[in-house]
Amino acid sequence: MKSLRAQMEETFIVLPVYLFEYLGKLEIKAGEFLLWLQIYRFHKTGNLFPSMQCLAKLTNQSTTQISKIITCLIQKELLALKSKKKQNGKLIDFYDPYLLFDHLEKVCIIEKKEHSAKSVKKIGIAELNLQFQQEFGRVLTPIEIERLCMWLDQDKYNPEIIQLALTEAVLANAYSFNYIDRILLTWEGKNIRTKTDVIKEQEHRKKQLLQKEIDQKEAHKRAKNQPKVTIEKWL
Repeated sequence: MKSLRAQMEETFIVLPVYLFEYLGKLEIKAGEFLLWLQIYRFHKTGNLFPSMQCLAKLTNQSTTQISKIITCLIQKELLALKSKKKQNGKLIDFYDPYLLFDHLEKVCIIEKKEHSAKSVKKIGIAELNLQFQQEFGRVLTPIEIERLCMWLDQDKYNPEIIQLALTEAVLANAYSFNYIDRILLTWEGKNIRTKTDVIKEQEHRKKQLLQKEIDQKEAHKRAKNQPKVTIEKWL
């Protein structure tokens, strides 16, 4: 009789390591995974539709329990029951266990995106913290750091927008989180969400101030050119 090591070298089933890493994300129970493994094993060895009795015997469960577990796996889209025609035209049923790998791939993609987003968020907080310290000339308090996190996590402000609001506050010589918060709220009310939006708003404000200055000069000029009428003459 060959040793287990020798048998493993001859016949084995390959499973990706990250299947076990993300097993919890698949929302598959231990009993369901064990049954899926048996179905996958049969599939790899050419038995595409093992009987309920066979599966029950291997997993030490009743055929009723096996039927329920298979139904759950199908509902979770981790297993599929399909049919195909043989050469003689007869339909045969078979299990497709590869749906689990499709689902696993989706989970991995989502997990990587979430991890990437978290990394970006951490970088955003670190950069903002450093920039605020440089502009304020001091270390931020825990409450101020928490407020930075709230702007990113709860209010969903773009880190770039927060940096621009800080610049606005510094130019106004207002080193205050409340002042910056008011800027962010004002921009949010005007649907200003990007650096381009901020630049457009600044240009619009400059034009308004310039026009106001021109109007004031024109009004002053008109008032200066008007003839002076004494009260006595007017009466």
